[in-house]
Amino acid sequence: MTQYPDSLLIHLGTYCKEHLGITEPGSFRYKGVDLPMAHILPKVDENRNLLPGLAERAGSLKDCHGKPIKWHRYFHHLNSSQAMAINLFQPLFDSAEGLGILGQAIGMGSVVPEGTGFEFVPDSEEKTNIDVCLAGKDGKRLFIEVKLTENDFGKAKDDTSHQDKFEKLYAPRCGARFIFESEDKWGEFRSNYQFYRNALYADENTEIRFLIPAIHLILVSKTNQCLTRLNPGLAERVKLTFLGDFVSKIEKLTTGGPLESHFAHFRQKYGPALVVGEHA
Repeated sequence: MTQYPDSLLIHLGTYCKEHLGITEPGSFRYKGVDLPMAHILPKVDENRNLLPGLAERAGSLKDCHGKPIKWHRYFHHLNSSQAMAINLFQPLFDSAEGLGILGQAIGMGSVVPEGTGFEFVPDSEEKTNIDVCLAGKDGKRLFIEVKLTENDFGKAKDDTSHQDKFEKLYAPRCGARFIFESEDKWGEFRSNYQFYRNALYADENTEIRFLIPAIHLILVSKTNQCLTRLNPGLAERVKLTFLGDFVSKIEKLTTGGPLESHFAHFRQKYGPALVVGEHA
């Protein structure tokens, strides 16, 4: 039996041929060799990684700061988390009704357009880039980190630059908020660098969510391990949300409405990643 994430990559290769009508595979450069991959789009077709209605707007989509979205290096890969996040959230950002649906589905209540969007940088010195930021009418914020097929949270380089940044910025912010297992705090922090960088932004007005496929057992396990390193006060503001559960809520709330067909297409594309938690 093929395991996730390979099952999703196989599915996306079929989706590319059967639904996008693109039979020429894109390529991935590995050790100086370009390898054809069925789940990678030719660069000329990269905008088609966005679903209909969004692909045509790729050049005009903005980030949280009102600037054109900077596409990631592997945006043309059909398993791009950035592309998936835009396919999932942008249609909900486009109207007051959509924002209301989003608020209900994520359990946040009212979501307002001001301050809501992609690629939010809360601290220009620290430079963490938040995948999705939701702003509440009550002044609360929800930062969402989206994962699709990544197997980890990225390990920072063990170089002077990163060590200095840890000592200057992260170590003081960690304080008693993190429960380190050893004296090598930098070693622990760098091993799940992205998780801890995001988690440090949790406070009385900011909640952090990691949106991950329930079927991605490797990453779910790592997320749960990271959560045990947070003290109780921090842990209650940092949560794991299963992608399939979240999308199922959106589908129920959009049934019979103008967004129903969009999310049907979303499921068609990302189906293997949308297993709900109880069935993972």
